[in-house]
Amino acid sequence: KRQNLHEYCVRHPSATYFLRVSGSSMEDGRIHDGDVLVVDRSLTASHGSIVVACIHNEFTVKRLLLRPRPCLM
Repeated sequence: KRQNLHEYCVRHPSATYFLRVSGSSMEDGRIHDGDVLVVDRSLTASHGSIVVACIHNEFTVKRLLLRPRPCLM
């Protein structure tokens, strides 16, 4: 039986998009070049969350660290 991954991965269709990863900067987060990420903009990021950020008009995937001071790693 075929499975519809959209049913399992998308909780908020109007706030969800897919992003293909290019590069290896997040391999420690088990995200590899060529992976497809399911991004839900309706979720609130917290300390340690993996986030998609727009820096200098380019998207990047990083881990959000809020302590001891906010930064993207």
